[in-house]
Amino acid sequence: FALQALALATGPIVLVQPLLVTGVLFAAVTGFLLRRGPVDWGLAAGLVMTSGGLALFLVAARPSPGENTLTVGDVIPLAAVLTVLIVGSLALAAWYQGTVRALALALATGIVYGVTAAVAKVTLGVLDEGLVALLTHWSLWAVVVLGPFGFLLNQHAFRESAVASPVVAVITVTDPLVGIGIGILWLGESVPADGPAALTEVLGLLVMAAGVWLVAHRSPHLSGAKGSGARAAGRSDRR
Repeated sequence: FALQALALATGPIVLVQPLLVTGVLFAAVTGFLLRRGPVDWGLAAGLVMTSGGLALFLVAARPSPGENTLTVGDVIPLAAVLTVLIVGSLALAAWYQGTVRALALALATGIVYGVTAAVAKVTLGVLDEGLVALLTHWSLWAVVVLGPFGFLLNQHAFRESAVASPVVAVITVTDPLVGIGIGILWLGESVPADGPAALTEVLGLLVMAAGVWLVAHRSPHLSGAKGSGARAAGRSDRR
């Protein structure tokens, strides 16, 4: 978390949040090496797709830093959009059981994680103005609320899922997508928006998402984990 905060303080969120996807790659490779089993070519393909899609997006996007500030006029529409998404996900989770409920909770978790990263970036910018400014700024207290809320949603998502892989995939993909959206639409970060570049960025994200899904479902410690073991695997892969 400290290293993530340092990264957010020094680089655009459109760059930092997608790079966190590599956590699931390191977890998968480590699990494979510890088991010393035969090569899983499906898992290897997922690793290549995830890293290749991520690289394609970052090369095409070349994200530039923004203002890292959110005015009241920015916060209100942002909060409204995110509240609708989170409440909708929680309503879906309340209505259904089993896998649908787990995936809805995972979606809400990913949204909260992405929002927390964006608010943390704003908080780190306020830190330059001094301790008093930090303690009196809304973003610090938003992080204090969002952090435990995201952790709680994360635990409930894994508790509702028989295996960890679908939950890990949804959280891992949703988090950076939300961060990218907030960075571009609200924090003033910029990426090329012309036809070829935009198409390449979208393609990179799609390949990355498909790779994450494949890695999560081919990793034995995720696809075969049950109960508390699934929650432990998910927490390990998430950070």
